[in-house]
Amino acid sequence: MSRKIKTLAQLEQEKKKVKMQMEVSKRAFIHSFGTTQSQAKGFFMKKVAIPAGAVGLATMGANKLFSNTVSTPKNFTSNNNTLFKKIIPLVLPFIQSFLAEPERLKMLPPFVRNIIAPDVAVKKARRIEKV
Repeated sequence: MSRKIKTLAQLEQEKKKVKMQMEVSKRAFIHSFGTTQSQAKGFFMKKVAIPAGAVGLATMGANKLFSNTVSTPKNFTSNNNTLFKKIIPLVLPFIQSFLAEPERLKMLPPFVRNIIAPDVAVKKARRIEKV
């Protein structure tokens, strides 16, 4: 665009050139972004994740090797329940809110409805007392 534009036709021609240049640069940017993203993943895996895992494993091995060989007797009880016991308090509120939706609440037996949404039963009881 170093030359002066004198006619409308020249302006339209320069406008088309600029649009094409913008499209080319946009596509180049998108391509370079994809390339950068894939290279970043490879770099992270090769330079960060694998060495960190190796250091962790080496540390665990060294701790196991140099730890006291005379340790307390092993408790041979099952530890399968511990994860379940830890998850239940976290999951119950979500289950309760899921079942408290009106269309699902109608499908449940009355005693379960009172457990999930006790405020509804209390409001009904208070209405009956007022009458």
